[in-house]
Amino acid sequence: MPSSVLVTKNLTKNFKSNFLIKTIKTLKGIDLDVLKGETYGFIGHNGAGKTTTIKILTGLITQTSGKASVMGYPVDDVRSRSQIGFLPERPYFYEFLTARETLKFYGSLNHMTKDNINSKIKDLLSLLELEEAADRPIGGYSKGMLQRLGMAQALIHDPHLIILDEPMSGLDPLGRNKIKEIIKKLKSLGKTVFFSTHILSDVEQLCDKIALIGKGKIRYSGTVNDLTKKYQQGTRIKFNSLSENEQEFISKLPGEFTTSENENDLFIPGDKDNREILGQLLKENIKVKEMIAVKSSLEEIFVREFENMED
Repeated sequence: MPSSVLVTKNLTKNFKSNFLIKTIKTLKGIDLDVLKGETYGFIGHNGAGKTTTIKILTGLITQTSGKASVMGYPVDDVRSRSQIGFLPERPYFYEFLTARETLKFYGSLNHMTKDNINSKIKDLLSLLELEEAADRPIGGYSKGMLQRLGMAQALIHDPHLIILDEPMSGLDPLGRNKIKEIIKKLKSLGKTVFFSTHILSDVEQLCDKIALIGKGKIRYSGTVNDLTKKYQQGTRIKFNSLSENEQEFISKLPGEFTTSENENDLFIPGDKDNREILGQLLKENIKVKEMIAVKSSLEEIFVREFENMED
């Protein structure tokens, strides 16, 4: 298996509207490189191009130009889909079937043996806590149960790459937490997980790398930590007890100094050189308790990246 399991190069997609008169450019040169074993978050607002990209990767639609490959095969090669497990944003199942019957159907589509199907169904029903509802018609399932069943069908053939389109969308906190636990479990098993989302707290908890997409373009790709460093607000230096002379010295340094009976700290804005200030403190033999980088949240960064975005 290649080290890069999902790659796109200058991927574009155009659609026709207004009776084929107007061309809408949905994707405008998407470059992605997802490595084996990574949990990769694909983040963007509604209409950014997330689902369009995923449909190309899974062979549901074709790109206008550019290249895309999965597991080393071009996406127009059927072999690229043999090791993909896919959960669409709105999974649809035959409502008169039970979960067990549904999973048997999907197992047969993947040319699994009967014994293998039954073994995997037992494991997945347990993993996704669907055992009690396994033999009930799907038409009576809640949103969360349908999402967990969708995850089960994506995993039935033990794929190497799992692609999830907004897997936590519309779920209550318990449902979201269950899906997150499953994603963490897949990572521990060495699986590669690529999922789109706009729920940023989930990204911070789960992802090794992320890509921000807006108006059909990748605005950032890399680690969450590198992105938050880019938007670092400043540094907070904490002290233990200070003498009056030390307090007076610190109060004259650049930044905001606050003092109380139990705590003293100096906040240095991001545009100031904290190394120079730290050197001045050490020169005065003022003991530093700890230094903390104060970073913007991923939600704050997301808003700043996209609020003034140009085409």
